[in-house]
Amino acid sequence: MNSKVLGAVVLAASLISGACATKGFVRRSTEPIQGQVDELARKQGQQGELLDKTIQDVSANKTAIGETKEAVKLADNKASEAGSKAEGATQKSNQNSHDIEALRNVVSNLDDFAVASETVVYFKTNQDTLTPEGMTKLDELAVAPRDGKRYFVAIEGFTDSTGDDDYNLALSRRRADRVVQYLVAKHNVPVFKVYNIGLGKQRPAEDGNTRDARAKNRRVEIRLYTAELPATTTAARNE
Repeated sequence: MNSKVLGAVVLAASLISGACATKGFVRRSTEPIQGQVDELARKQGQQGELLDKTIQDVSANKTAIGETKEAVKLADNKASEAGSKAEGATQKSNQNSHDIEALRNVVSNLDDFAVASETVVYFKTNQDTLTPEGMTKLDELAVAPRDGKRYFVAIEGFTDSTGDDDYNLALSRRRADRVVQYLVAKHNVPVFKVYNIGLGKQRPAEDGNTRDARAKNRRVEIRLYTAELPATTTAARNE
């Protein structure tokens, strides 16, 4: 082997040896970096899982908050509804008290007045329409003697014991109103001379829940009060 060939062989061996050494160096150098890269990737994966869990928790919290808002809204609505009912009941109670007080004021001097005529008209179940018989009774009452300006008509409406209290109260008022309308429209009774009130199923004419008792309780009682002038006053006027 000549010197040139030998030199080439030596050079090639050196290059191969150097290349192997370089690969080993690169591998040793990059192994720590690769480990760091793998660790970073692992941490990123954990962070991704944590982020997904956080998103799920936020979504669940939004749903819970929405449900809580709906529950609060429903509670507010129920509270408002209860408040409205309470206010309505108070208004009805105040109206009833006002009606009773007005009638008491009118008859506060009842000793000066006497019942000139009275009658009772009856109604069918859940109705406030006057029957022909009821109209006839009102016609008879309307022609009773009235002492000038010193008279008034007291009208009290009632129902039987069946049904809701509020409904019965309203129905009794409508029945009393029917009587007022009839007397004012047909017999020219001044409306300011009429005092009416609905008492629902209070003060039954007959106790019990029989058919006959209920029929007697579906009524309106009408009384015509007049005040007779004292005899001394009448004599003085005649002198």
